[in-house]
Amino acid sequence: MSSTTTRTKALTFTGPLAPRRLWWSRMVLPFLRILAVSSSLARLRFIHFAGWIVFGDLPGAKPPGWRTRPTMIFLSDFDGDQTEYLAAFGLAMPRAMRWSFGSCDEFPGPTPTRALIEYVHRGRQAELLHYSAYPDATVRDIDAALVVAERLDALASAASSLSDEDFQRRYRELLDSLALAPQLRPPGVLPGIWQALRSRPSVAGLTLAVPVGPGKTDEIRASIDKLAAETPSLFATVAGLHFCRLALIDVPGHGPGPHPDHLLFSAWFDGKVDDFIPRVVAELGDRSDAIWTGCRGYPGAGDPAALSRWIGQHRLRHSLFLNARSGVPMERIRTSLERREQALIALPGLQDLPSDELRRELARLAAPG
Repeated sequence: MSSTTTRTKALTFTGPLAPRRLWWSRMVLPFLRILAVSSSLARLRFIHFAGWIVFGDLPGAKPPGWRTRPTMIFLSDFDGDQTEYLAAFGLAMPRAMRWSFGSCDEFPGPTPTRALIEYVHRGRQAELLHYSAYPDATVRDIDAALVVAERLDALASAASSLSDEDFQRRYRELLDSLALAPQLRPPGVLPGIWQALRSRPSVAGLTLAVPVGPGKTDEIRASIDKLAAETPSLFATVAGLHFCRLALIDVPGHGPGPHPDHLLFSAWFDGKVDDFIPRVVAELGDRSDAIWTGCRGYPGAGDPAALSRWIGQHRLRHSLFLNARSGVPMERIRTSLERREQALIALPGLQDLPSDELRRELARLAAPG
């Protein structure tokens, strides 16, 4: 897998909060997760993951005398053009946009969208590396692939007990699902709130921002640029990792000297944060030095336990985290996408076969491996 995605883009935004708005954001953002399940955003199906982080100060090591200004970080992995993405966000969810970004200093509001796009552009931070476990798949591609895999298995399992008429009908439904993503209808407000309160997401996020040592910015940038050019990506072997990014960000604050750069690492993955940190440390091994050597307090890759503690000390808590699907692990997504590709090639050419032979071909196609 390439570390540079093609159809999915990343957005990394930082913006200082307006005075006395930190605690308001901390209260409002978790509440928005409950409403998002039944919102227009759930119907649009173009956001894989999104996370909002608000903080008054950064954890872990900081330059002497440096004070952080309360800040919001917004992270998103989405399909398509950034301008269209922001415009759709502003038009589809104007009230939620005001609640989620309204605490940022000088936020212009969701409309007119031109002002919103310019505002986000000013606060956007360029990603040095953006990795996806399924770089060529949109949210709708994944929706379709999951349905195809499910219908293929169900039809192959039930084929011997179906009449020819029912078998042909379900086979045509399977063919239709190859090209068309299902139209997912989000629940109403009250069922959506109940669903959000009961849900236990199987995907978690980890974000850390570590101050860069004096004069180390260019060195870190060059090192990560080399990592981003590698194929396969150094993150491709990290089990359960959906997306991750590395970016140099400017965190607002004040203190002696110029604003320091911080290296941001963010990842969306299956499982729990406490399990993921030692897993990613073990998988990266000595390659961790190529990422964090120029950062303040970095303990080195030679002591995995110390490195895991250091990462944990710089962890930022997500105030709001959204993902396109819950309960679907990364490997199932990749397997379903592969099976859909195989079905797209094989199934259309089978439709003229006699039913018995078609049943056998479906069983072969549905068999593991």
